[in-house]
Amino acid sequence: DLGYRHAPFVDTLPEAMRKPAIRGRQVLPLPELAWKPDKPVHSVIGHFQVETQPDAALQEILDPAVGAGTHSWIGADVATSIGIGGGQYVWLFGDTLIGSLAGETRSTARRVKREKAAGGFLVRNSIGSLKVDQSSRKPIADMQFSWTVGSESDTAMLVPKLPGREPDDFIWPLGGLNYCHSGSSCKLVLVAALCSSVRAKVARLLDADTYQVKGSVVVVVHNPQDPPVDWRYDMKEVPAKAAKGQILWHAGLTRGDDHGQHDENGRWAYILGATSGWTKQVLARVPINELAALDLYNMEVWSAKPPSLVPHWNKMDSLPGGDFFGKSLVTIGGVGESSTEAGVWYEPTLGLWYLPMMESNKVVLRTASTLTGPWSSHTVYRIPGRWSDSEDYFGYAIKAHPELAAPGEIVLTYNVNIFADPTFGKLFEVGEAETYVPQFLRLRIRTAN
Repeated sequence: DLGYRHAPFVDTLPEAMRKPAIRGRQVLPLPELAWKPDKPVHSVIGHFQVETQPDAALQEILDPAVGAGTHSWIGADVATSIGIGGGQYVWLFGDTLIGSLAGETRSTARRVKREKAAGGFLVRNSIGSLKVDQSSRKPIADMQFSWTVGSESDTAMLVPKLPGREPDDFIWPLGGLNYCHSGSSCKLVLVAALCSSVRAKVARLLDADTYQVKGSVVVVVHNPQDPPVDWRYDMKEVPAKAAKGQILWHAGLTRGDDHGQHDENGRWAYILGATSGWTKQVLARVPINELAALDLYNMEVWSAKPPSLVPHWNKMDSLPGGDFFGKSLVTIGGVGESSTEAGVWYEPTLGLWYLPMMESNKVVLRTASTLTGPWSSHTVYRIPGRWSDSEDYFGYAIKAHPELAAPGEIVLTYNVNIFADPTFGKLFEVGEAETYVPQFLRLRIRTAN
């Protein structure tokens, strides 16, 4: 009963509840930036007032330029940023569009696909590199985008390096952190979705997108300070105690102490996961030094097992397999308050962890003092009517970028995509140049009166 959408994961709604795509829609030219809200959106979290609005200055980081060359980055999703030292940040992108923008203004422009003979218009992932001034929290130079340039066609920057991989397998890198161990060079540790392609014709028959999620992998980049084209990396698939694709361990990655509280130097790497289908958030952890060595033997999950039903950390190997494994996991978010692709960060002013997610057309921050909860939800923004008033679109992939936020601020990006578009064709129509480009929001946190 499950459908698929490019979210980029298994749809959280059964087929009977999914919104149908509206056929024959017309995209009319829009006034430049007319859909941007004039006033900020206000909300309250505990004793704090939160003011949220789009950030036009930051948007210039990712907005493709009209008239750019035919080999330009013109859209992608995910948009996770990770500091690798010295003010340098790596950005992870999922499916990436390559080509140019034709038109006079962004609101009336249309994407132009790069020809197949020139390398094609789609790669499964790409990497961005951005230098940020640590004092002003502003970019020093334009973001540089990287993917693998091939003799016949271009390909993803990161590709599966796994035994028994299928030719059509690919990965979406979704979360990560920089790990520096004394006496050795720093490594970039990533979690990623392991996916497989589905032919577009089959996808249309199934009303699905052109992929399926098979599992999760951990990727270790040994030389992240070098240009991405020179990266050396290894990876390992996360053990599947249940059916493939049923439990996904790649929603996000962070560090904390033994009790799930914030600690940038904590010995644990906490992995945010999710169940597929009716999505629920789950949590695992691995000693960071072992994760950086691709050693998952001591992986623990937040769970309960007989005779005690009290939640605590159990080694994954000590729990039953199959459906019983999923039932033993203790969720930190129920249906409607979980995401298969999210992330978790800490905000010092609030003194809380926060997990940003999209709920219908609303941006929601889930907050907690410890990673195991309890968690509460706060709506902080509604995406513009240009997208939210139409059933053709859906929002997803909200990520935080602390490096671009001043003290007492949160900077987020979210993405918008189009339903029932397995070949990406609608993204190349007039008026869609801003769709499928991560959108920046700035949240200002003040003590409430």
